Amino acid sequence: EEWEADSVLGTLLQKLREEGYLAYYLQGGFSRFQAECPHLCETSLSSRGGPSTALGPSPVVGLGGLCLGSDCSDAESEPDRDAMSCGLDSEGAPPPPAGLLPSFPVQILPNLYLGSARDSANVESLAQLGIRYILNVTPNLPNLFEKNGDFHYKQIPIS
Repeated sequence: EEWEADSVLGTLLQKLREEGYLAYYLQGGFSRFQAECPHLCETSLSSRGGPSTALGPSPVVGLGGLCLGSDCSDAESEPDRDAMSCGLDSEGAPPPPAGLLPSFPVQILPNLYLGSARDSANVESLAQLGIRYILNVTPNLPNLFEKNGDFHYKQIPIS
């Protein structure tokens, strides 16, 4: 295992495994996966329904635009947000301009979406996408719809 136990990835993998889930990660990250399996990848520049037609590794919308804290819950209204509170993408670069950020939630796999705090608070969007199970990785944001019975939450606080 090449990840460090105190890293975000290490914490997430440890918590998922403690709960009895089989958890894996891509060794080499998305860049290596895209280089080896471009037919299985989409980028922000490719069409919604098909794979990327990249001439090499394409620019990818990373996790830099995903804010985990409540101070970053509305990226459009805070264009000059602090990079330290929102984080940088996996390459250490600042997030792409707001015009290139996807409209969350983004479908990662069938029935698996990646979204922000704002998305998790939008019950209409969750219902429209059929999202009923939510993994909350924030240390400070509540599971808003936990008591209504339509949503199931797993909270793994990562700071």
